[in-house]
Amino acid sequence: MFNSLLYEVHQNIATITLNRPDVYNAFNDELSYELQDALKQADKDANVRAVVLTGRARHFAADRI
Repeated sequence: MFNSLLYEVHQNIATITLNRPDVYNAFNDELSYELQDALKQADKDANVRAVVLTGRARHFAADRI
């Protein structure tokens, strides 16, 4: 469903993981749109009570590449 992030729900918590470790999870258009879609998906799910945003690998997100 998503290419640039991982999305999972466990015990009413949606975890969104930025999944571009090769570029330190730097944002691009695809990641930006997917993050918006994932947040909308969490908002529409009545079982989700919290959202955790995290990044894969050593860095949460790069500000420049």
